[in-house]
Amino acid sequence: MNPAIPGFDDATLVAWLDGELSPAAAESIRVAVTQHRELGLRVQLLRAARAEFVWATLEPESAPPTTIAARQVRKGSLLPAVFAAAALAIVVWFGANSGNDADRDVAAENAWLSLRLRPVQPAWDLFSAIRFELEATAKTNTPVRIVARKPGETDAQLATRVFADDPTGVPVVLDAELTHPDGRVQTGPVERVAATFTATTSRATVELVDVKLPHPGISPLVKAKIEAAGVSEDYWWGIQRVGLCAVQSVVGCLPEEVGEYRLKLTLRSFTPLGDSRFLTFSEPLSVATGFAVRGVVSPWSEAVDGMKARILCNTDRPTAQKPLVVALQLRNESDRPRSYNVTGVTQAAVPQPFHFDLVLDGERCVQRDDLGVVTAAMTSDLAHPVSTNRSIVFLADYWQRAEAPLSRLRGRHRLAVRFHFQMFLWDPADNELWQGEIPTPAIDLDFGSDVPK
Repeated sequence: MNPAIPGFDDATLVAWLDGELSPAAAESIRVAVTQHRELGLRVQLLRAARAEFVWATLEPESAPPTTIAARQVRKGSLLPAVFAAAALAIVVWFGANSGNDADRDVAAENAWLSLRLRPVQPAWDLFSAIRFELEATAKTNTPVRIVARKPGETDAQLATRVFADDPTGVPVVLDAELTHPDGRVQTGPVERVAATFTATTSRATVELVDVKLPHPGISPLVKAKIEAAGVSEDYWWGIQRVGLCAVQSVVGCLPEEVGEYRLKLTLRSFTPLGDSRFLTFSEPLSVATGFAVRGVVSPWSEAVDGMKARILCNTDRPTAQKPLVVALQLRNESDRPRSYNVTGVTQAAVPQPFHFDLVLDGERCVQRDDLGVVTAAMTSDLAHPVSTNRSIVFLADYWQRAEAPLSRLRGRHRLAVRFHFQMFLWDPADNELWQGEIPTPAIDLDFGSDVPK
């Protein structure tokens, strides 16, 4: 039985990282960290937060830290006192630290291939194009090919198609396992990825949105384009890449929570043993790494007839290069599924096309007149399962204040969402229909002081 974990607070651990404790106190923490894996992971998180926070505060024009090696903090600065408070908000990937389990999983090899998984960066903002790179080298003259799967294609169907198109090399498919911040583990195929690895080392990019995972509730409604170049206005991207909103469906992975994640990618042959059409892996080849998602999240509102709401943002300091991406997140804590509408045409006394408002400093903002929101008719009255969340992701600039987009704001402001739904006509016997109004708690944002161009 493992001994109890010592109760060091974050401020003490940060002081230890900065070398500010007495030798005796420092030694007691060092011993505890080596003996307790949970405490060691907490220290890694603080060290990572410390490195990124120093970079963001003191060196924002330089390249961000790509490992969790802490940078030296100027003596006498106030930053060490801030790190502990910021540790939960600035959550960054700690899998690159040598010696822990995550690092040992980053690379793998078999008789055909040497494989390594490289995170493009250790931490990502909410609603960004999270991606990774698979670096590989074939160990023989026979290439190894990752074959792109079509949506819903079975292994047998894929084998028939690939054999007809190109039976050369060692064809494999890519599967994924994602561990969420709450410990929930999901598995599913990776679509759209195709690559050929030869004796010359090369890389293939894997976007997280191409990992198809089961969604426990209503899949997110994404009303913006999320790409490596940034987030932009687009009402089709979410349908094309994430998928149509549905209840308990398989959709492209778009993290909706702040916290630490772990991704395992597995290359495997998709033909059964004894199938002589292809050269095959004797065993699947797996690599894994950790990453984190950061953002600003309000507390949940009070429940209104069993429904709660909160607001999530990708950043608390939006800029022209990092536009404000917002999500309204609804949670069903009723004793039954609930139906309502969030967007589109309906018989309801609500604004169009979104059935909620942004509220800036306590005042309602106005939706733009030219919003071309695309919503499938089937998504209008989905039954929201009990104890699940539903997210609607959009750009803040879909709303205006004084006929100016919110990106024109400067200074500090408080942003919230007011969700409201009221039908004109309904069946009084329908006890799943939810009607009412939910204001979320507000979050604090700093739009800076530069005059917008």
